[in-house]
Amino acid sequence: MRALAGFACAPTQSLCRGTDGWIATGRKKYCETRRRGRVAGAAARCATSRRQSKAWMMTAAGGSVAPSLQDTVAGLVKSGSLSESYAAVLAQWHGSYQSAALESGMFKRAEDGAPDAEAVRQFTDKMFGTLLKLVAKQMKDPYPFESYHKMLVEPFDYYSFGVQFARPLVDFANSQILGMENLQRAAQQLASGENVIFFANHQSEGDPHAVDVLLAELAGLPDLAQNMIFMAGDRVREDPLVVPFSLGRNLLTVYSKKHINDVPELRSQKQNHNRRTIVETQNLLAQGGKCIWFAPSGGRDRRSAATRKVEVAPFDPDAIEMMRLTAMKAAGKPTHFYTMALATYALLPPPDTVDKALGEARVVKFTPLKLAVGSEIDLATCVPEEEAKSLDKHQLRVARAAKITEITALDYAVIGGYEQ
Repeated sequence: MRALAGFACAPTQSLCRGTDGWIATGRKKYCETRRRGRVAGAAARCATSRRQSKAWMMTAAGGSVAPSLQDTVAGLVKSGSLSESYAAVLAQWHGSYQSAALESGMFKRAEDGAPDAEAVRQFTDKMFGTLLKLVAKQMKDPYPFESYHKMLVEPFDYYSFGVQFARPLVDFANSQILGMENLQRAAQQLASGENVIFFANHQSEGDPHAVDVLLAELAGLPDLAQNMIFMAGDRVREDPLVVPFSLGRNLLTVYSKKHINDVPELRSQKQNHNRRTIVETQNLLAQGGKCIWFAPSGGRDRRSAATRKVEVAPFDPDAIEMMRLTAMKAAGKPTHFYTMALATYALLPPPDTVDKALGEARVVKFTPLKLAVGSEIDLATCVPEEEAKSLDKHQLRVARAAKITEITALDYAVIGGYEQ
């Protein structure tokens, strides 16, 4: 999930101004303005999308997609419930998912133990058939995410759907968690009613589910996995292909620096939303026993054009400072900070560049996932005292962020992140 990065907030006096209007009419205005703002990008891909959307027909003819699923896609496109560009993305996603599921060996033939391609096809079609219905529902009636979103498990269990969707992509035999002693300590602190915040690098749209399955399967901490709260950016709440997965997670929703000005006339509304999210975060921490996953870089790690390595994006000093101050205001409930290095890039690689347009390509792989939890960090002392003495307030924030980024990057190297 794309995360908060030093997000800008409106002045305090404007916190309540326009709130009712946002709830009543602002969302409609936002969606329409956002749509107009992205029409140009979508139109530029239109010709390619038309060609790619025929992939469903070709794959169905080849026997790897059930005709019923192809008919569903065609019907949704014809009715206007699904754009041709989204149909093309889904076709490519479906093909890569089926290949990954086949490679996983999740279904084997009883007679010889070989991968059962037909069973995999049926499973893939079932998962994407459900996803198509959820996407169509989102495009018809966008879900109104609030500052704090609690996972939806009824009448449809979005959480279980997301986890079930992710599991076939994970090579558990070669996945890895390092820092188990730190993770167990964090779990004990949560059980005692204290709070834990993980500062993490962010590599894939699937990171919330990647973290979930690793913690549940390898660490034996299913409750921690399910109850974790993820700081989530606007794109995973607005892209209809992603929303079905977002609905199944606990989220604190924000607008990051990278997208705060995408639609300039909505900047103040986004700032107000971010301020409400800060208040929600403080209230949650005041309750105690809350675990928050937070990517201070404000976006996903990308492959460097210079090194061709997937580099850890620098953590934003203002984002870390905002979380530090918010935790301090949650009086009576201690908050503990840890780093979490993730090597999940191959699961669902992001585009090489940051794109404002929604509907990016999605190609998944069967891959090992790796995670390393560092020792607890004291934000007041993580910058050595002698160095801190010579720094002003801004410089200290920068030095603190650099130190936390460095710790994360070192653990990232240990789990082979740079070899992805």
